[in-house]
Amino acid sequence: MRLRYRTVLFHIEDGEDLRQHYQQLVDELMRQAQGSRALPRHAGGWRPPTDIHETPDAYVVKMELAGMAEDAIEVTLYEDAVVVSGTREDENMPEEGVSFHEAQIRYGPFQAAIPLPTPIVREGAEARYHNGFLRLRLRKKPPERLKVQTGTPIDVQTTPALASALPETDPAPPSSAETDDPTPNGGSAHA
Repeated sequence: MRLRYRTVLFHIEDGEDLRQHYQQLVDELMRQAQGSRALPRHAGGWRPPTDIHETPDAYVVKMELAGMAEDAIEVTLYEDAVVVSGTREDENMPEEGVSFHEAQIRYGPFQAAIPLPTPIVREGAEARYHNGFLRLRLRKKPPERLKVQTGTPIDVQTTPALASALPETDPAPPSSAETDDPTPNGGSAHA
């Protein structure tokens, strides 16, 4: 099995997973509807059954890949996703003219892109293939914390970029002694 790590983000187009899901449903309905008629064994891409769960410190992915050789599986880790791909070959391909009564096992190339809600880290990622199951344990990237430093406050006048970002304020209102109010102590006159 080949495990690669890429430090770029992996984005899935909106609706891509939904289209794949509906295509799998249609394929399954077609298989059931055709019953005993000959079915193609090498349909287009497929997605293996997958379980994904989360622990406080990691994501755990379990994928059913029975009948595959370990070196036919490729796992690519992105910061925000994991992509598992490969090809399941049928070593006992029947001769021509054989009709299938059931054809539920999928063969050929597959790719499963699994988006993750939070970033993961390369260090500590585990991949194991045993008894037909691929198990991945992907450590979550701990949240980055901003350390607040004590010291001299930022002076707006010495930081032009910050000063231009702040709204201008009106100067303080004049005191009552500075006004042209004829009444003593800034009071109001009653007539």
